[in-house]
Amino acid sequence: MSKTKNVMKLAGLCALLLSLHANAGMIEKALIAGQHTDVGTVKVSDDGNHICVQMSTEGNYKMQAVHIAVVAETDEFTTNKKGLPMIGHFSVNESFGEPQSSFETCFSMADLGLSLGDMSFVAAHAEVVELAFPPITDDDLANLMLPSQVQIIPSRPGTGFGDPSYWDVEILDSDLAGDYDGWCVDTSRTLSGNQQYTADVFSSYDQNANTMIDKPENLPEVNWLVNQDFVGQAAPGPCTGNYTMGDVQRTIWELVDDNSSTAGLGPWDACRAEQIEAAAIANGSDFVPQCGDTLAIVLKPYTSNGSLRQIIIHQILVAELPLVCDPEIVGEETAWGDGIEGTPFNPDKSWSKYFKYTIME
Repeated sequence: MSKTKNVMKLAGLCALLLSLHANAGMIEKALIAGQHTDVGTVKVSDDGNHICVQMSTEGNYKMQAVHIAVVAETDEFTTNKKGLPMIGHFSVNESFGEPQSSFETCFSMADLGLSLGDMSFVAAHAEVVELAFPPITDDDLANLMLPSQVQIIPSRPGTGFGDPSYWDVEILDSDLAGDYDGWCVDTSRTLSGNQQYTADVFSSYDQNANTMIDKPENLPEVNWLVNQDFVGQAAPGPCTGNYTMGDVQRTIWELVDDNSSTAGLGPWDACRAEQIEAAAIANGSDFVPQCGDTLAIVLKPYTSNGSLRQIIIHQILVAELPLVCDPEIVGEETAWGDGIEGTPFNPDKSWSKYFKYTIME
């Protein structure tokens, strides 16, 4: 029994030593902005020849500039007569045209006069901005600057540019040029796949779209629905299986068209479609997509036939348009990798920090 215990203790010691070795050569410090706010991390590691410093921010915080110094002795940090770090004289000084969420740089150990097992000192400074997206209103979406007409090529079946969809819609030469998931909102007209059409374009929050749709008052619910990524999710009881493209399309018809259909749905289930519809009605009546969400845009495709140029309007579609916004800067702070205040920095004049890093042997 005693021998067994000793073996177990030895195995535990070996595991501990292995764990400690695996964690050597890398440390992580919080990136602190304005002395109190944790906005990211500073990670330091080495490969035996280089010391690498990686700075990253999280959430709405990004870096406009970074200043990094790695030294063998603390008196090698450049400071002024008051003991304040002169970040402009640090080894790395980088400013970014667009705020960044990550930055990495490496230092030659030989150039720093450092060897395996030596202790080094790291000062990592960043100029940090806090970003926020302005709120979007339904009036903003109603007056969204969209091209009045585009050329489109719809295709079926909608294998999906994102999730599977009833239509895949390619929009040609315009500000909207690209590939989109699309849905039918009109069962009374037909549309041929892989044919080019001219299409009028409307935001689904534009009153001008109302005349083309039987129940336009439910378009906010459709916008909520296309932002939920139902396709592929498991349906809760009492329904069974995963939500399908057919379930979503059937729900859209129930929400906005006077006549529903089963045309082209593929696998679908009434129970699942009713679940989606109930959720859309419960959650989507006041829904307004925000930055990063998807906006349903209404496409009215048509062709002109014969000498009289008779206009034939085809099946009305909605396409999923991602809402991309430019964030606003709502705050600016200086940030340091968390560590030691004091020598060589003057804590009475600045909260500048540095920390120690031991190179892995």
